[in-house]
Amino acid sequence: MSGPSTLLTEGESFASVELSARFLRPVRLTAVATMTHAGRTLSHLDCEITRAGGKPVAAPRGDSGRG
Repeated sequence: MSGPSTLLTEGESFASVELSARFLRPVRLTAVATMTHAGRTLSHLDCEITRAGGKPVAAPRGDSGRG
């Protein structure tokens, strides 16, 4: 699946419906996002943010809409 912001055509818009993250400690990060649902107007994404060695440091989730 492509990300929601890459599916826009000229004249369409993109906005975050919800975005939250719980950061557990300050570090250099690696983030990997997975789209869990890609609908016609609303997409849901989960992300895992880790530091060196793979230790999780944040667990953001987001919803985005396009119109």
